[in-house]
Amino acid sequence: MAGAECRRHATIYQIYLLSFADGNDDGYGDLPGIVDRLGHLAGDPQSLGVDAIWLCAQVPRCRTWPRSVDAA
Repeated sequence: MAGAECRRHATIYQIYLLSFADGNDDGYGDLPGIVDRLGHLAGDPQSLGVDAIWLCAQVPRCRTWPRSVDAA
């Protein structure tokens, strides 16, 4: 399978980096945590059989914005 046909039949697993797996015990998910668990997604005999991983973008929070906006 190639191109569009491959994408139609692929299993894509979406990962929220900060909450998926913590590899260094700081309380937040990170890339080493994902790498440690790749066997669970694909490769191991009892894996989920994932063909591709979609990492969600992580945008830092802007702490200077007000909590509410007045609609004047």
